[in-house]
Amino acid sequence: MNKKITFLLSFLFSVGLSSAQNSGDLDVTFGNNGKILTDIGQADFTITSQATQTDGKIVLAGRFNNFNHVYGFIIRVNTDGTLDTTFNGTGRVLNESVAGFQKLILQPDGKILVGGGDSSGVAVARYLTNGTSDTSFGINGQIITDTENNSSIVYFVDFAQQADGKIIVLSYYNANQQDYRLTRLNTNGTIDTSFGTNGATISNIGAAEITNSIAILSNDKIVVNGVNIGTDTQAFVAKYTASGLLDTTFNTTGFRLFTFTGTVGTRPSNIIAQADGKLLFANEVYSNSLPRVYLIRLTVNGNYDTTFDSDGIAIANAPDDFFSNRGILKLLPTGKYMYFTETSITLNTISYRKVTAFRFNSNGSADATFDNDGQTVYTLSNLNDNIADFSIANDGNLVFSGNADLSFFQDRIYLCKINGNGSLNTGFSTDGKVEFFFPYSAYDELNVAKLQSDGKIVVAGVAFFNDELRSVVLRYNADGTLDTSFADNGILRVFNQAPYYNITDIEILPNGKIIVAAGDVYSYVLQLNPNGTVDTSFGTNGFVLFTDNFTKINDIEVLSNGKILLAGTEIYTIGSSFTENYKLTRLNVNGSFDNTFGTGGTSNLPSTTQEQENLFKIKALASGKIIAAGTIFNGNDADVIVFRYNSNGTLDTTFNGNGSATFGGPEYDYPVALLASPNGKITVCSSIGENEEALITRFNSNGEFDTTFAGDGNLPLAIQTIRFPRDLHEDANGKLMISGSSSQTNDADFDFTVMRVNSNGVLDIAFAQGSKLAIDINNAADGIVRLLVSGNTAIAAGIGGETQGTTDFALAKFFIDTVLSTSDFDKNKTSFYPNPASNSISLNEEVTKAEIFTIDGKSVPTKMNGNQIDVNQLPNGIYLVNLTFANNETKTEKLIVRH
Repeated sequence: MNKKITFLLSFLFSVGLSSAQNSGDLDVTFGNNGKILTDIGQADFTITSQATQTDGKIVLAGRFNNFNHVYGFIIRVNTDGTLDTTFNGTGRVLNESVAGFQKLILQPDGKILVGGGDSSGVAVARYLTNGTSDTSFGINGQIITDTENNSSIVYFVDFAQQADGKIIVLSYYNANQQDYRLTRLNTNGTIDTSFGTNGATISNIGAAEITNSIAILSNDKIVVNGVNIGTDTQAFVAKYTASGLLDTTFNTTGFRLFTFTGTVGTRPSNIIAQADGKLLFANEVYSNSLPRVYLIRLTVNGNYDTTFDSDGIAIANAPDDFFSNRGILKLLPTGKYMYFTETSITLNTISYRKVTAFRFNSNGSADATFDNDGQTVYTLSNLNDNIADFSIANDGNLVFSGNADLSFFQDRIYLCKINGNGSLNTGFSTDGKVEFFFPYSAYDELNVAKLQSDGKIVVAGVAFFNDELRSVVLRYNADGTLDTSFADNGILRVFNQAPYYNITDIEILPNGKIIVAAGDVYSYVLQLNPNGTVDTSFGTNGFVLFTDNFTKINDIEVLSNGKILLAGTEIYTIGSSFTENYKLTRLNVNGSFDNTFGTGGTSNLPSTTQEQENLFKIKALASGKIIAAGTIFNGNDADVIVFRYNSNGTLDTTFNGNGSATFGGPEYDYPVALLASPNGKITVCSSIGENEEALITRFNSNGEFDTTFAGDGNLPLAIQTIRFPRDLHEDANGKLMISGSSSQTNDADFDFTVMRVNSNGVLDIAFAQGSKLAIDINNAADGIVRLLVSGNTAIAAGIGGETQGTTDFALAKFFIDTVLSTSDFDKNKTSFYPNPASNSISLNEEVTKAEIFTIDGKSVPTKMNGNQIDVNQLPNGIYLVNLTFANNETKTEKLIVRH
């Protein structure tokens, strides 16, 4: 091998050429080759229905929800409580075309019927005993009946099966008012047009009906029950002939409304039909402020059955208040009646939902053999438990199922077996209860990120847990691993009584404490200690709650004196209309309102349009004045408006003559980032129009457009290059880095996107690949929401998808400018300049000869003119320059060519 090439190759390894990085290169020492995806949320599996097979196995159906998608699911459990993996190979079936299963029926042949759906249609599916779809039913095992016209809404309520195998489906039907519909299907899933009108009957028996259930009598007559909402809310029962007509032998009209004297509220259970034609349902009411269960039995013609507790109504006192879910009533093989519902218990002043069971004798009296008084409460967790359904096991004992909360952020499916006296059957598992948990990703949305002085990264947003979105804060180490010293292994899940607090901004204080702002209906500010615990010295137990009209906090700015500025939106009602106003609030260091600012700590600008008046971004100037960017109604949608406030919260009218400057197009525009430069100039990055195109606007300190920037102060960026702008960073040279998303192939596949603009508004083609960097996180909808710049690297934080159909927290770290290893050369003794170079390099006076090689040792023809070498014709890349000095010493240095 040529000695010169050997020398060059050995030089490559000695200086660590691999440590050299180009602008836009990912930092492979961060996360997984420069990228991180963090899956936080957990999908919810909610049980809704249950049945026992003839072999004793238990089938459960329900609704899967990961926020992005709602599906139907079925699981099957062996008699010992273990998951039956012979069922579909996993013990579980997930149906992605039905938005949840609400009811389950086992056919005599063992096939499984499930019903569900949403406003897009009513679905019925049938599965074989092994868990695969029964393709002889409907289309590929299911039928979805769509709405009849564009103005109607239909969704599944219940279904029942006739003795001949035909299926009666009860659905909510709303065209002009709330009605209900009965549809009959043949055994193969087709519509039975001999029923009603073309297979369906639509009923309107009052002002508006909300139905609960359906039952079929032995003569194929049909009964439906629910509530009628009129002047008073009343329970109702309606009876139909086998052909779908109201049966006028029942109360002469075919239906009956029920009013219970001296009671408040009414919540009927499902209805059951006895073999003798009598009907029963339970009703939860309050009598003399006490929660009570009324068990009602009717004769075949709709009258109260006076052989049942003398007046047709048996009454049981409930142990505590009822919860919102209706109860489940069933007739046991013994002729007794079993009723499950949910009541509350109070632990540490907080009410929790618990499963409560009642058992009645056939005459309506309380069954004293069931926990001595005919009722009992089951505590299945330390938090909330709910009841879904129950059935009889093959040993004659009863099994019931539902969901129990292990924490506010995680629940479990449970299945319990009880003995005849109501106690848990310890022969089933060790405590009478088994639990199931199916790990499955759910929706995560990163909204904000900040960089600590030690290089750690704090991010926050929302994640989906327990069927709700919850606030979360995470901290990563500098290398991208979760910081286990923070909160719970790096993740803080913020519990609030309100279901959805969307974290909108965070700030890191000099002492390491973290300020968090969140809100959608109401807002809060939370202060955390550096380890992620709540700082109870701030506000009230760590929180400042805004329960008035501070609907949403959009931005936080911590001032040099430690006071906290909050910018957002105030929404309140005037008559039947909503009004949106700008709101700027200042808090003291301890979270109290700063009364020296505005009025009582808040500056409210007079409303001009009462629409679209929102503050999105704020910046405090060294002078104490405040710049704020928001939106203002333009008669059709919103334009962007920039305000300047004095330090006391009043408007600074020396800014553009009136204290504000406005710009925008004919559609909805809003600011996403705001910068205040040391020279007094103000830069705003905005999202423009329904396509969310990017616009960078620069003002002089007096509020006029800066015409030295892009000609008129406005730089629109082509939709093909970047969309959904979310952040803007300015470096020491005045260059701007804008971050957002761009689609490389289609509108479903977006990448993290960063572009760089020179201080004059011209694209910086020296950055990455011609001014633009695109990072594909996970081959789906990726988008940056914050850009964190430190030295020569930047971290893009946002959302990346998709893991099991949902987005995750996503981060990527990249180099901003080309970086050479510290061993590459001594900057004070460099032998040529500039480096990087685009046209030519100049040699210092001690160099007598220079040869250029590619990194694999191939010689590159060079044109030397005096002390200059032309590199204009060389492709972009890294080269090696072998230098000979006047003293005959030689040296090899790296050269970066970048055009």
